[in-house]
Amino acid sequence: MSPRPEQKILRIGVIQGGKIIEERLIKRREDVTVGSAPNNTFVVPASSLPRSFTLFELKGSQYHLAFKDGMDGRVSVGNGVVDFASLKAQNLARKRGDVFTYPLSEQARGKVSLGDVTLLFQFVTPPPEPPKPVLPKEARAGWIKSIDKVFTAILLVSLGLHISGIWVLENTPIPKELSFDAIPDRFAKLIVEEIPEEPPPKPEPAQGEGELAKAKKPEPAEDEGSAEDEGPSEEEIRRKAQNAEVQEKVRNTGILAIIGAKGEGPSAGETLVADILGGGGVGQDLDAALAGVQGVGIATGTDALALKTGLKGGADGKGVGIGDLATKGGAGGKVGTGSRRTPRIRGSIRSGRTMVESSTVDAQSISRYIKVRMRSITSCYEAELKRNPSLQGKLSIRIVIGTNGRVADISIEEDTLGSPAVVRCVRNRIRPWRFPVKPDEETAVTVPFIFAPQS
Repeated sequence: MSPRPEQKILRIGVIQGGKIIEERLIKRREDVTVGSAPNNTFVVPASSLPRSFTLFELKGSQYHLAFKDGMDGRVSVGNGVVDFASLKAQNLARKRGDVFTYPLSEQARGKVSLGDVTLLFQFVTPPPEPPKPVLPKEARAGWIKSIDKVFTAILLVSLGLHISGIWVLENTPIPKELSFDAIPDRFAKLIVEEIPEEPPPKPEPAQGEGELAKAKKPEPAEDEGSAEDEGPSEEEIRRKAQNAEVQEKVRNTGILAIIGAKGEGPSAGETLVADILGGGGVGQDLDAALAGVQGVGIATGTDALALKTGLKGGADGKGVGIGDLATKGGAGGKVGTGSRRTPRIRGSIRSGRTMVESSTVDAQSISRYIKVRMRSITSCYEAELKRNPSLQGKLSIRIVIGTNGRVADISIEEDTLGSPAVVRCVRNRIRPWRFPVKPDEETAVTVPFIFAPQS
C-alpha cells in the first residue's frame, strides 16, 4: 500500500561494527521482516532470531514494533525514552504469545539491538519524486528518423511484387478444358494414331479352279505391276497345298475314317453309318431307324462298354472295347484309364535374418529353434496354396519372449502375403512354442518368413 501524501514513511538503517552498512526508505507501507532468510526485508545474521521475524507489523495504517524476551532496544515516547523492559513493566506493550507489540506514532524513533547488529528507525517525510529527465528538443528524434531505411525499402518492394502478382492472377483468364471434338485435326492426328482400314478378303477359288486358272494364266509382262498385283504368291500356293494335305490325312484317320468307310454286301456303295442304320436311313424317325439295325449289339459281362460290330452279320459279332478303337486306321490301340491321383502342391518357406532386441539373448539358438519348427508353418501355407496356387509374399512376425521362455505376445509387422487364413494358422502354431532362452526381461524377436510356391 502506497503512503498518502500527508503520511510519513519508515526509515531504517543497519549498523554493524559501528558503521552503517545499509539504509533504506520503506516507501511502500508493508511489514518489515528481519532474519537470515534471503527473502526478508533485511538479512540479519543473528542467532537469537528465527529465519524470518516481523519486526514492524502494519495494522491498518499504523506500524507496531514487535519484540521478544531477550531483545534489547529503546523507543522515544513523548519527551522521554523508554526501553523494552519498561514497556513490558508499564503494560505499554501488548503481549501476543511470546511476542510483545507496541504501536508507533509518526513522531516515534528508536533502535533495536540484535547481537552485534543494531537497527535504527524513525519516520520521515517522503522525499519528492525526482523529475523525469527530458531530452532537449534538438536531441529528440521524430518517428521518421527512427525508421530503418534499408528494411523499409525491402518491405515496400516485396509488398509491390506480391500485389502485382495477385493482380495478374486475378485478371488472367483461366483456359477452358477442350473436349476431344474441339481439338483441331492437325493435333488430333498426333494424339490418336489412325488405324488403316484392312482391305476386304479376296474370294479363294476352289482347288481345281485355282489350278486351272493358274494353268491358263499367261506369263506377266515386264512392264506390268509387281508380282503381288498379278495373283497369289508362291508362298500362298504352298500353304494352301499343305492345308489340303492335312485335311486329307484327317479324313483317313480315327473315327472319321470309320464313319467314311464303305460297307460290305449289297450296300457296298454306302458308308458304314448307313450300313449300321440299315434300311431305316437317317431320314426316318429314331424308332424306325433303330429297328433296322442288324450289326450292333449290347455287350454284357466283362465286355461292358464294348461295341459289337458285325457288318450285316447278325448280333453275334465281335466285341470291340474302348482299347480296340484305333486312332489311325487299321491298328487297334489300348486306352488305360489308370487310377486318379491328386497332385500335391508344395510350398517353400525361407526365414530371413532373426532380429533380437537384446544383446544378452543368443540369436543363433533362437534361429535354430525356429528352423526345426519350419515344417509346421509350411503346412499352414500349403493348405491355403491349394485354394490359391499363386499365393506368395512376405510375413514379418514380432514375437515377445517372456522370462520363462514362452511366447508372451505375437504381432504382425509386415504382411505382403495377404492371406488371413495363413496368418491365423501361423499364430496358432507359434503360440505354444517355448524357446531355449530365459531372458531377464521380456525380449522382442522379429522373424521374416518368405513364402513361395514350388513348381
